[in-house]
Amino acid sequence: MMRISTLILFTVLFRLGMTAGEFHSVQREGICSGDTLSAAQEKDMAITARRILYGESDSVRLSANCSFLEMLLHALEQEGSFAYPFDSLTTISRLFAPDSSFRLLTWNLPKDDGTYLYSGVIQPRPKANKTDVFLLSDSSDIMTGLEHRITGCQAWPGALYYQIIRNETPGKRYYTLLGWDGHNRFTTRKIIEVLTFDPDGRPVFGAPVFPDYLKGDQTRVIFEYSSNAVMSLKYETQRYRELRNKNPYRPAYRYRTARMIVFDHLEPMDPSLKGQYSFYVPAGNIVDAFVFSDGCWRFKTDVDARNPDKRSDNRQDKPTEYQLVPPGSSK
Repeated sequence: MMRISTLILFTVLFRLGMTAGEFHSVQREGICSGDTLSAAQEKDMAITARRILYGESDSVRLSANCSFLEMLLHALEQEGSFAYPFDSLTTISRLFAPDSSFRLLTWNLPKDDGTYLYSGVIQPRPKANKTDVFLLSDSSDIMTGLEHRITGCQAWPGALYYQIIRNETPGKRYYTLLGWDGHNRFTTRKIIEVLTFDPDGRPVFGAPVFPDYLKGDQTRVIFEYSSNAVMSLKYETQRYRELRNKNPYRPAYRYRTARMIVFDHLEPMDPSLKGQYSFYVPAGNIVDAFVFSDGCWRFKTDVDARNPDKRSDNRQDKPTEYQLVPPGSSK
């Protein structure tokens, strides 16, 4: 039996601009019936999902979003749904955790004003007869200080995720998410999000695991830059330089190879534009990184990013469509 918090469900519906009456209307008109998901039903889901992205107006896209959410929740109720690939949902990001402990689905709704609304679902691997599904309610447009917040599903800093990284320390397991946010007409964002689960198995977004980045108090990292620029953010094997001694006159270095989050260093086009992120762009061939060590993501500079490792860290059935989840690099 699938359990969804009523409060979370109505919070999501409110954020989507949908009333309870409209939700029940969608329930009655839902395409799914019986206990299995047919090819025809998945096709209808795919058509509805495309309307979320390509509908001619906000109202059409919002209506499609609500309809798709109802279809998806019904599909996830079915036995065996955790392993169902949903191959035809090419406009939806579909990621499994590296340890297959949960599946994360996210998608974006472009709005007429150039901003975006995000929706998402976390489906943990079923245990016995219990199936939980957690709905994610995008609250990024009404939240301040995102870089320092720790939130739950009802106050999710929305994004379109394209990679999941698993790290474990004694007594704690971290899932680091790499994501994209179209933000607005002037700036784009790339996001390093940290997902954990509380003792009751509920998702928690954000964790203070960036001790030597900026002031060291961030719970997630948000890179904001010109919407005309392209920034790379990905997880791969690279080399970084490490100081071997403390001699300020004759420093000695050594190179280490490790799996790391690698990203372009952003700078304003001119020093006078500092803080105006619509003028931030990657700074030539300067690449920075985070390396996971001692339960934290350690900030590294001077990364040798010439020989990326092409191995995949995640199981993703099919890539989402171009310009939705740029695979690690675009926008």
